[in-house]
Amino acid sequence: MHNFKNGWAFEIIETEEDSVDTYKQFFYQSSYKTESLSHVPSHVATIKSENAKKLESKAYTLYYQNNYAEAEKLYKQVIEAYGQNNSESLECAYILANIYEKQCKYKEAEELYEQTYKRVKDLNDKQSLCQLIVDRLATLYEKFGKTEEAESLLMKVIFYNSDASLYQDVQYVENCIKHLLNVYSKTCEFAKEFELKKRLSALKSHHFGYSI
Repeated sequence: MHNFKNGWAFEIIETEEDSVDTYKQFFYQSSYKTESLSHVPSHVATIKSENAKKLESKAYTLYYQNNYAEAEKLYKQVIEAYGQNNSESLECAYILANIYEKQCKYKEAEELYEQTYKRVKDLNDKQSLCQLIVDRLATLYEKFGKTEEAESLLMKVIFYNSDASLYQDVQYVENCIKHLLNVYSKTCEFAKEFELKKRLSALKSHHFGYSI
C-alpha cells in the first residue's frame, strides 16, 4: 500500500512486527553490506534493492510516527544501502533533511537540502522533489536571515520558470516569490519588494485572471 506525506507517495511494505534492532541486524548481516547498488551485479543489486526498500519502509513508518531519532538512524542506513548515485536515495535524503529540521538540527538540514538540490535540479523526472527542497531551503534561509542565499536561490528559480504554464509550476513560482517578498520585507528592501509584488500581480493576472 502507499502512504502520503508532504505531497509524496511512499510504498509501505507490510512486514512482521519485529523490533527495529532485529530488523537492522537482519539487513546488515547481508554479505553485501559495504557495496552500493550501482556497483554490484544485477542479481545482487536486486537482493540489495529489496532489502533497502524494506528498511526504507520501516524508516518511513518511524518518520510518520514522529519517532525522528530512530528514523534518522535508519534513513542513514537506507541511503548508504541504495548508494549516493542511486535515484532512490534522493527522496530518502529529502526526508532525512526534513527529520533533521524537525529535530532543530538546522545546520545539518540545510546542508543536506543543498546537497540534494544540486543533484535533482537538472533531473526532469525529479522536479516535484526539487520544488519541495527549494521550499524547505527558502524557509530555512528566511528563518535565519540568510538574505543572499535566499535571493540567489529564489531569483534563479523565478527567472528559470518565468514561462511556466502548468498549474503546479505556476504555483511553485508564486510560492518562491512569496518567500522572497518575506525576505525583502524583513530586510526593509522596499524597492525590491515593490518590483517583486508587480511580478506576482502580473503572474496572477496572466494565469488566474486576477491580480493582487
